[in-house]
Amino acid sequence: MSEEAARGRAGIPNFSDEEINYLLYLIETNASLGLELWPLVASKYAKWSQAQAIYPRSLKSLKNKFDKIVNSRVTPEAPFVRKARQLWKRISAYPTGRGHESNIGTEEDLQESPMMGAGRDGEDSTPHVALENLSSSFQNPAPPMIRSEDRTVSSAVDQFRIIMDYNSKAFTEVFKSQVNTSSSLAQQVMQAHQDILVLKTEVSELKRTITPMVSDFRELKRDTELISSNIDRLVETVGKLRGSESNG
Repeated sequence: MSEEAARGRAGIPNFSDEEINYLLYLIETNASLGLELWPLVASKYAKWSQAQAIYPRSLKSLKNKFDKIVNSRVTPEAPFVRKARQLWKRISAYPTGRGHESNIGTEEDLQESPMMGAGRDGEDSTPHVALENLSSSFQNPAPPMIRSEDRTVSSAVDQFRIIMDYNSKAFTEVFKSQVNTSSSLAQQVMQAHQDILVLKTEVSELKRTITPMVSDFRELKRDTELISSNIDRLVETVGKLRGSESNG
């Protein structure tokens, strides 16, 4: 986990890298609203944190975290710090009802901002306070700059991201299944190859054993034929001798 995500107050969960990345994603997709984007960011973040079953954050907590990242002096600089500073330049380039803010990290800005929720030291004190802050931001009317087309685009981007996440997970599961199947087939092929080698060895051994036996059988057959021929000649000779004795 990054050093930015590792700091926090006792009793309040630290921002994880996943939470920081999603916060920056919401700011990036709603950057055209300028500094008036925070109520919409807090609303979307609340829905996401509820779906993810993670600790809720108030609007003030989210903005304070973004400010701390932008003003971070940790070295080496984390990639999300560079991204946060780029986003700050983008959103501060858009005019708002309060004009441009030139000192993002000051405590006075955090306390005077009408978009900030309740809490101490710029953080949520309890989940109940966080939910109250989010509820109050929902009840306040959206700033004039939040046009319907911006909401539509943001909603479309969220839906697209959900679909892409789902498709990515589905593809990963299918790919894993195919890899497992391929691995199983490869193991079966290797086992079959080994079995074939064993059979070839056994056949060669059997052939070496049978070849002398075949040779011996042929030798025995020739001897048997020779004995049979001799017996025939002997029978014929005995028959002739008996015939001669009868005539005499």
